[in-house]
Amino acid sequence: MLGPLLFGLHLKQIRLQCNYTRPLKQFNKIIEFGSQNIIEKNKHELAIVQIIDKHQISRDGYHALLAIQPNLPCDYPVSDQLASKIFHSSKPVINLWISGDGHNVGKKINHIIITLAILDQKKYLYLPDNHHTIVIYSDIEKYELLKSATQPLVNELNELQQSGFVDKNGINWLINLYFSSDWKFLALCLGINMANSINFCPWCQCKKTDLGNLKKQSWIIEKDINIIVSNYLAYSSHI
Repeated sequence: MLGPLLFGLHLKQIRLQCNYTRPLKQFNKIIEFGSQNIIEKNKHELAIVQIIDKHQISRDGYHALLAIQPNLPCDYPVSDQLASKIFHSSKPVINLWISGDGHNVGKKINHIIITLAILDQKKYLYLPDNHHTIVIYSDIEKYELLKSATQPLVNELNELQQSGFVDKNGINWLINLYFSSDWKFLALCLGINMANSINFCPWCQCKKTDLGNLKKQSWIIEKDINIIVSNYLAYSSHI
């Protein structure tokens, strides 16, 4: 049996000869393969983002899928698609929520942690994956230590709030900062005494003996945050 050997089988050779020629029709349409690939790629990434939203897949969960299925888009394009659903260049504003707390591990080690979350992610705001640790250190809860540890962060946040930032498309985004925590951490950030002290209130200069005083006509905010920032010892209630 004549022919080449392929995977142990002898295949016969077939030779065809065709003398018929047909003129080719002129084709003027330009096919942009690159643009089509980008469009299909964006559609594929958007479909993945929709699945992540529907089934609430965390970033760690998506990284686990990437480990066993490398054909999935990497985390960065998917993150860009998620961001495009939350933020709009027509309204370039990002609202950041800053919070923190102190924690004692085994009654031996004290930790202070400060977190940041994007308030615009309303649907997933209370999921742990959307709260990012930006400061963590081990020490006691003391105002002077907190101020020293967070000074670089405070400088960057002030710069962000005043000037915003410019993204890769040249859009200037404005940053709004919001702070929220429990009373204990708020008192630590303001440098005031504990809740059982004589002067305990973060907002006014009332005393512990004023509690339950129904004759007091009004309770107003007496403290000025600007004065506290410049000199936290300006009020008697501060440490």
